[in-house]
Amino acid sequence: MTRREALVWLGALSGSLLGDSSAKALFRLRPVKAFRPRLRAVQLSDLHYGYRGSGNPDPEGSLLRAFGLVRRLRPDVLLVTGDLIEADADARVRERRLTEVWDRLRATGIPLLAVPGEQDALLDRGDLWRRRIGPLHFHEEVRGVHVIGLDNVSQGYLIDRAERRFLEAQVRRIPNDAPVLVMAHAPLAWFYPPWNWYTYNGPVVARLFDRFAERLLVHGHVHQVLTDTTGGLRGLGSPAVSFLYPLPDRKMPAALRPVPMSDDAPDGGLGLRVIEVSDVFRVTDHHLRPPIAAGAAR
Repeated sequence: MTRREALVWLGALSGSLLGDSSAKALFRLRPVKAFRPRLRAVQLSDLHYGYRGSGNPDPEGSLLRAFGLVRRLRPDVLLVTGDLIEADADARVRERRLTEVWDRLRATGIPLLAVPGEQDALLDRGDLWRRRIGPLHFHEEVRGVHVIGLDNVSQGYLIDRAERRFLEAQVRRIPNDAPVLVMAHAPLAWFYPPWNWYTYNGPVVARLFDRFAERLLVHGHVHQVLTDTTGGLRGLGSPAVSFLYPLPDRKMPAALRPVPMSDDAPDGGLGLRVIEVSDVFRVTDHHLRPPIAAGAAR
Protein backbone atom coordinates (compact mmCIF):
# COMPACT_ATOMS: atom_id res chain seq x y z
CA MET A 1 0.00 0.00 0.00
CA THR A 2 1.35 3.43 -0.95
CA ARG A 3 1.49 6.40 1.44
CA ARG A 4 -1.34 8.11 -0.46
CA GLU A 5 -3.57 5.04 -0.27
CA ALA A 6 -2.88 4.70 3.44
CA LEU A 7 -3.96 8.31 4.00
CA VAL A 8 -7.18 7.70 2.06
CA TRP A 9 -7.95 4.71 4.28
CA LEU A 10 -7.23 6.67 7.45
CA GLY A 11 -9.27 9.62 6.28
CA ALA A 12 -12.27 7.45 5.49
CA LEU A 13 -11.97 5.66 8.81
CA SER A 14 -11.86 8.86 10.84
CA GLY A 15 -14.73 10.30 8.80
CA SER A 16 -16.89 7.30 9.58
CA LEU A 17 -17.05 8.50 13.18
CA LEU A 18 -18.77 11.69 11.96
CA GLY A 19 -21.33 10.44 9.45
CA ASP A 20 -22.76 7.57 7.42
CA SER A 21 -21.55 8.98 4.07
CA SER A 22 -17.92 8.70 5.12
CA ALA A 23 -18.52 5.19 6.41
CA LYS A 24 -19.89 4.20 3.00
CA ALA A 25 -16.77 5.65 1.38
CA LEU A 26 -14.65 3.35 3.52
CA PHE A 27 -16.42 0.24 2.26
CA ARG A 28 -16.12 1.34 -1.37
CA LEU A 29 -12.30 1.25 -1.10
CA ARG A 30 -10.52 -1.88 -2.31
CA PRO A 31 -7.40 -3.17 -0.55
CA VAL A 32 -4.21 -3.07 -2.59
CA LYS A 33 -2.79 -6.45 -3.62
CA ALA A 34 0.77 -6.63 -2.32
CA PHE A 35 3.64 -8.32 -4.21
CA ARG A 36 3.90 -11.66 -2.44
CA PRO A 37 6.54 -13.83 -4.06
CA ARG A 38 5.71 -17.49 -4.30
CA LEU A 39 9.45 -18.09 -4.82
CA ARG A 40 12.49 -16.16 -3.64
CA ALA A 41 15.76 -17.33 -5.22
CA VAL A 42 19.33 -16.14 -5.10
CA GLN A 43 21.55 -16.56 -8.15
CA LEU A 44 25.27 -17.11 -7.60
CA SER A 45 27.55 -17.28 -10.61
CA ASP A 46 31.17 -17.74 -11.61
CA LEU A 47 32.76 -18.57 -8.27
CA HIS A 48 35.97 -19.80 -10.02
CA TYR A 49 37.02 -21.60 -6.85
CA GLY A 50 40.80 -22.00 -6.97
CA TYR A 51 41.39 -18.83 -9.01
CA ARG A 52 44.61 -16.93 -8.42
CA GLY A 53 45.39 -13.78 -10.36
CA SER A 54 45.22 -10.01 -10.69
CA GLY A 55 41.46 -10.09 -11.22
CA ASN A 56 40.99 -10.56 -7.47
CA PRO A 57 43.79 -10.52 -4.87
CA ASP A 58 41.44 -12.05 -2.25
CA PRO A 59 39.01 -14.48 -3.93
CA GLU A 60 38.45 -16.40 -0.69
CA GLY A 61 37.34 -13.21 1.06
CA SER A 62 34.89 -12.43 -1.76
CA LEU A 63 33.48 -15.95 -1.56
CA LEU A 64 32.97 -15.68 2.20
CA ARG A 65 31.22 -12.33 1.84
CA ALA A 66 28.96 -13.77 -0.86
CA PHE A 67 28.02 -16.73 1.36
CA GLY A 68 27.32 -14.35 4.24
CA LEU A 69 25.01 -12.28 2.03
CA VAL A 70 23.20 -15.42 0.86
CA ARG A 71 22.51 -16.44 4.44
CA ARG A 72 21.17 -12.97 5.29
CA LEU A 73 18.87 -12.98 2.24
CA ARG A 74 17.40 -16.38 3.26
CA PRO A 75 16.16 -17.53 -0.17
CA ASP A 76 13.98 -20.57 -0.83
CA VAL A 77 16.51 -21.90 -3.33
CA LEU A 78 20.05 -21.09 -4.46
CA LEU A 79 20.62 -21.07 -8.24
CA VAL A 80 24.25 -21.52 -9.29
CA THR A 81 24.91 -20.68 -12.93
CA GLY A 82 28.24 -22.33 -13.59
CA ASP A 83 31.99 -21.97 -13.34
CA LEU A 84 32.03 -23.16 -9.76
CA ILE A 85 35.77 -23.82 -10.16
CA GLU A 86 38.78 -22.48 -11.99
CA ALA A 87 39.74 -25.28 -14.38
CA ASP A 88 43.09 -27.04 -14.21
CA ALA A 89 44.80 -29.45 -16.59
CA ASP A 90 45.10 -31.94 -13.72
CA ALA A 91 41.81 -33.84 -13.35
CA ARG A 92 42.58 -34.52 -9.68
CA VAL A 93 42.81 -30.78 -8.98
CA ARG A 94 39.51 -30.16 -10.75
CA GLU A 95 37.81 -32.90 -8.75
CA ARG A 96 39.17 -31.62 -5.44
CA ARG A 97 38.07 -28.07 -6.19
CA LEU A 98 34.58 -29.06 -7.33
CA THR A 99 34.07 -31.31 -4.31
CA GLU A 100 35.22 -28.62 -1.87
CA VAL A 101 33.16 -25.77 -3.29
CA TRP A 102 30.03 -27.94 -3.65
CA ASP A 103 30.37 -29.00 -0.02
CA ARG A 104 30.62 -25.34 0.98
CA LEU A 105 27.50 -24.48 -1.02
CA ARG A 106 25.60 -27.34 0.61
CA ALA A 107 26.74 -26.12 4.03
CA THR A 108 24.57 -23.00 3.58
CA GLY A 109 21.59 -25.28 4.26
CA ILE A 110 19.70 -23.82 1.28
CA PRO A 111 18.34 -26.12 -1.48
CA LEU A 112 20.58 -25.99 -4.57
CA LEU A 113 20.00 -26.06 -8.32
CA ALA A 114 23.12 -25.75 -10.48
CA VAL A 115 24.20 -25.87 -14.11
CA PRO A 116 27.83 -26.32 -15.20
CA GLY A 117 30.17 -23.76 -16.68
CA GLU A 118 32.91 -24.53 -19.18
CA GLN A 119 35.46 -24.46 -16.36
CA ASP A 120 33.51 -27.26 -14.65
CA ALA A 121 32.59 -29.48 -17.59
CA LEU A 122 34.26 -28.72 -20.93
CA LEU A 123 37.55 -30.57 -20.42
CA ASP A 124 35.86 -33.92 -19.62
CA ARG A 125 32.50 -33.31 -21.39
CA GLY A 126 30.69 -33.19 -18.05
CA ASP A 127 31.83 -36.50 -16.57
CA LEU A 128 33.06 -35.04 -13.25
CA TRP A 129 29.91 -32.90 -12.90
CA ARG A 130 27.63 -35.91 -13.37
CA ARG A 131 29.57 -37.93 -10.80
CA ARG A 132 29.87 -35.24 -8.13
CA ILE A 133 26.78 -33.07 -8.61
CA GLY A 134 24.20 -34.64 -10.91
CA PRO A 135 22.49 -34.06 -14.27
CA LEU A 136 23.94 -31.46 -16.62
CA HIS A 137 20.42 -30.24 -17.51
CA PHE A 138 17.10 -30.58 -15.69
CA HIS A 139 13.52 -29.44 -15.12
CA GLU A 140 12.34 -28.83 -11.55
CA GLU A 141 9.11 -27.31 -10.27
CA VAL A 142 9.72 -25.17 -7.19
CA ARG A 143 6.66 -23.58 -5.53
CA GLY A 144 4.79 -23.44 -8.82
CA VAL A 145 7.74 -21.98 -10.75
CA HIS A 146 9.19 -24.20 -13.47
CA VAL A 147 12.99 -24.00 -13.39
CA ILE A 148 14.76 -25.23 -16.53
CA GLY A 149 18.51 -25.82 -16.26
CA LEU A 150 20.44 -25.76 -19.56
CA ASP A 151 23.85 -27.22 -20.34
CA ASN A 152 25.32 -25.10 -23.13
CA VAL A 153 29.00 -25.71 -22.38
CA SER A 154 29.94 -29.37 -21.88
CA GLN A 155 29.80 -30.23 -25.60
CA GLY A 156 30.96 -26.78 -26.70
CA TYR A 157 28.92 -23.59 -26.73
CA LEU A 158 25.74 -25.26 -27.96
CA ILE A 159 22.79 -27.38 -26.84
CA ASP A 160 23.08 -30.83 -28.38
CA ARG A 161 20.32 -32.95 -29.92
CA ALA A 162 19.70 -35.12 -26.87
CA GLU A 163 19.22 -32.07 -24.66
CA ARG A 164 16.97 -30.46 -27.27
CA ARG A 165 14.71 -33.54 -27.24
CA PHE A 166 14.64 -33.43 -23.44
CA LEU A 167 13.69 -29.73 -23.46
CA GLU A 168 10.96 -30.17 -26.04
CA ALA A 169 9.39 -32.99 -24.01
CA GLN A 170 9.58 -31.05 -20.73
CA VAL A 171 8.21 -27.80 -22.15
CA ARG A 172 5.11 -29.61 -23.45
CA ARG A 173 4.27 -30.58 -19.84
CA ILE A 174 4.26 -27.00 -18.50
CA PRO A 175 0.95 -25.04 -18.38
CA ASN A 176 0.82 -21.88 -20.50
CA ASP A 177 0.21 -19.64 -17.47
CA ALA A 178 3.06 -21.02 -15.36
CA PRO A 179 6.14 -18.81 -14.78
CA VAL A 180 9.23 -20.35 -16.38
CA LEU A 181 12.72 -19.51 -15.12
CA VAL A 182 15.54 -20.70 -17.40
CA MET A 183 19.08 -20.86 -16.04
CA ALA A 184 22.25 -21.41 -18.06
CA HIS A 185 25.92 -20.58 -17.93
CA ALA A 186 26.61 -19.00 -21.31
CA PRO A 187 24.14 -16.50 -22.80
CA LEU A 188 21.79 -17.68 -25.53
CA ALA A 189 22.42 -14.37 -27.31
CA TRP A 190 25.44 -13.90 -29.57
CA PHE A 191 27.07 -11.20 -27.48
CA TYR A 192 30.69 -11.62 -28.58
CA PRO A 193 31.79 -14.91 -30.23
CA PRO A 194 35.57 -14.17 -29.99
CA TRP A 195 35.19 -14.50 -26.20
CA ASN A 196 32.71 -17.41 -26.45
CA TRP A 197 29.93 -15.16 -25.18
CA TYR A 198 27.24 -16.96 -27.18
CA THR A 199 25.37 -20.23 -27.72
CA TYR A 200 25.52 -21.49 -31.30
CA ASN A 201 21.84 -22.51 -31.45
CA GLY A 202 20.68 -20.18 -28.68
CA PRO A 203 18.01 -18.29 -30.69
CA VAL A 204 16.41 -21.57 -31.80
CA VAL A 205 16.31 -22.92 -28.24
CA ALA A 206 14.92 -19.63 -26.87
CA ARG A 207 11.85 -19.97 -29.12
CA LEU A 208 10.83 -23.14 -27.26
CA PHE A 209 9.57 -20.83 -24.47
CA ASP A 210 7.49 -18.50 -26.68
CA ARG A 211 4.07 -19.61 -25.43
CA PHE A 212 4.73 -18.71 -21.79
CA ALA A 213 3.58 -15.24 -20.74
CA GLU A 214 6.11 -15.04 -17.88
CA ARG A 215 9.55 -16.32 -18.82
CA LEU A 216 13.06 -15.25 -17.96
CA LEU A 217 16.61 -16.48 -18.63
CA VAL A 218 19.38 -15.85 -16.10
CA HIS A 219 22.95 -16.76 -16.97
CA GLY A 220 26.55 -16.27 -15.93
CA HIS A 221 29.79 -16.37 -17.97
CA VAL A 222 29.96 -12.63 -18.73
CA HIS A 223 30.77 -11.58 -15.12
CA GLN A 224 28.54 -8.50 -15.24
CA VAL A 225 24.95 -7.36 -15.76
CA LEU A 226 24.12 -7.60 -19.48
CA THR A 227 20.60 -7.72 -20.94
CA ASP A 228 19.19 -8.98 -24.21
CA THR A 229 16.11 -10.51 -25.79
CA THR A 230 16.77 -13.58 -27.92
CA GLY A 231 13.94 -15.40 -29.67
CA GLY A 232 11.49 -13.53 -27.45
CA LEU A 233 13.22 -14.72 -24.27
CA ARG A 234 14.61 -11.98 -22.04
CA GLY A 235 18.12 -12.75 -20.82
CA LEU A 236 20.02 -11.30 -17.86
CA GLY A 237 23.74 -11.78 -17.35
CA SER A 238 24.78 -11.87 -13.70
CA PRO A 239 27.56 -10.32 -11.64
CA ALA A 240 30.26 -12.82 -10.70
CA VAL A 241 31.54 -13.74 -7.26
CA SER A 242 35.18 -14.06 -8.42
CA PHE A 243 36.31 -11.25 -10.75
CA LEU A 244 35.07 -8.71 -13.27
CA TYR A 245 35.37 -8.90 -17.08
CA PRO A 246 35.45 -5.86 -19.39
CA LEU A 247 32.68 -5.09 -21.82
CA PRO A 248 33.27 -6.52 -25.31
CA ASP A 249 34.72 -4.14 -27.86
CA ARG A 250 36.17 -4.59 -31.34
CA LYS A 251 39.40 -3.05 -30.10
CA MET A 252 39.75 -5.64 -27.35
CA PRO A 253 42.19 -8.52 -27.94
CA ALA A 254 40.88 -11.98 -28.75
CA ALA A 255 42.19 -13.29 -25.40
CA LEU A 256 39.79 -12.40 -22.60
CA ARG A 257 41.41 -11.20 -19.38
CA PRO A 258 39.87 -10.13 -16.04
CA VAL A 259 39.91 -6.48 -15.09
CA PRO A 260 42.80 -6.06 -12.58
CA MET A 261 41.49 -5.38 -9.09
CA SER A 262 43.55 -3.27 -6.71
CA ASP A 263 44.15 -4.33 -3.11
CA ASP A 264 42.40 -1.21 -1.79
CA ALA A 265 39.20 -1.82 -3.83
CA PRO A 266 38.19 -5.43 -3.11
CA ASP A 267 35.02 -6.93 -4.60
CA GLY A 268 34.65 -4.17 -7.21
CA GLY A 269 31.73 -5.08 -9.47
CA LEU A 270 31.19 -8.46 -7.80
CA GLY A 271 27.87 -9.65 -6.43
CA LEU A 272 24.80 -11.83 -6.73
CA ARG A 273 21.15 -11.59 -7.74
CA VAL A 274 17.79 -11.96 -6.01
CA ILE A 275 14.93 -13.27 -8.17
CA GLU A 276 11.40 -13.04 -6.75
CA VAL A 277 8.52 -14.65 -8.62
CA SER A 278 4.83 -14.00 -8.12
CA ASP A 279 2.70 -13.53 -11.25
CA VAL A 280 5.72 -11.67 -12.64
CA PHE A 281 9.48 -11.70 -12.12
CA ARG A 282 11.25 -9.12 -9.97
CA VAL A 283 15.05 -9.03 -10.13
CA THR A 284 17.46 -7.16 -7.85
CA ASP A 285 21.25 -7.27 -8.15
CA HIS A 286 23.29 -6.96 -4.95
CA HIS A 287 26.96 -6.03 -5.22
CA LEU A 288 29.47 -7.00 -2.56
CA ARG A 289 30.95 -3.51 -3.03
CA PRO A 290 30.04 -0.62 -5.36
CA PRO A 291 30.81 -1.46 -9.02
CA ILE A 292 33.96 -0.19 -10.70
CA ALA A 293 33.32 2.89 -12.82
CA ALA A 294 32.71 2.14 -16.53
CA GLY A 295 35.90 3.89 -17.61
CA ALA A 296 38.00 1.68 -15.33
CA ALA A 297 36.91 -1.45 -17.18
CA ARG A 298 38.69 -0.43 -20.37
